[in-house]
Amino acid sequence: MMDPYSDPSRQLGKFIAALTRQWKEELGSPEASATEAVLRKAHQLLSDVNATRGTGARLLPRLPPEWLDKNPWASPYIQRIDRILGEPLPVDPRPTSGSCPSANVTYFPKPNR
Repeated sequence: MMDPYSDPSRQLGKFIAALTRQWKEELGSPEASATEAVLRKAHQLLSDVNATRGTGARLLPRLPPEWLDKNPWASPYIQRIDRILGEPLPVDPRPTSGSCPSANVTYFPKPNR
């Protein structure tokens, strides 16, 4: 079973939830638009997370330094996400079977009904 702390999607989801709470608190203030932009970038990274993992892409360079200075609470999230994104994708250690062994997928027969 994969360690939930090493799942970039899960960690990005937690960061996005915290960003959403921050953005709701800031609605109506000038800071809200900057937080909304960070929220969009986090959502974009979440949609690309599997393609991005292991490529050296990171979240930190995508975020405005001014926003980071005003929101130090985000630092642990960003550090954890960037650490995970720098790691290669885990390989499923289970043996494969079926017609496509290089895909590392296990095929199960359909149950008889």
